[in-house]
Amino acid sequence: DVVVLDADSLLAPGFALAIRRRLGRGGPAIQALIEPHIGAGGAIARLAALSEIVEQQVFDAWVARRKWPVRLRGTGMAFQRWALERASPHLRTSVEDLELTLLLASARVLITLATETRVIDPKPASARGAVRQRARWLKGQMHLMSAHPRLVGLLLLQGPRGWALLSSALL
Repeated sequence: DVVVLDADSLLAPGFALAIRRRLGRGGPAIQALIEPHIGAGGAIARLAALSEIVEQQVFDAWVARRKWPVRLRGTGMAFQRWALERASPHLRTSVEDLELTLLLASARVLITLATETRVIDPKPASARGAVRQRARWLKGQMHLMSAHPRLVGLLLLQGPRGWALLSSALL
């Protein structure tokens, strides 16, 4: 089993046990809830945090209830070893979380949302940091689409299940 965390993330109490249980029940890929930490950040950090909270608590919760895959978010990700070994040789971009999402979901590997645990993730403290982060993500998304057009096509062919995941990953 493999867990991926950002260096500045903090784990909620019981995180490891909750993830181990999920993996033990056969979940091949898991995304824990991300709890944004604003810290000294101003309005930009609050907006980023609010956006993330709404996406997880509304959109991801709706998707998870339908047993569709949710988007991986770079931290708080966990994998059974076979799932990561299956996808990792095909990684080509700097947005490995989104790339893993598309690689796994296009192969119909379910990425589940672990609502019982969370990772506390700091948001950029300045507007400059937030702009840099968003620019890196946008550049990565463009690179992802050019590196893997076949994956985008496979997800489009999955119907609403794939469309929901593409909208979360790319919009």
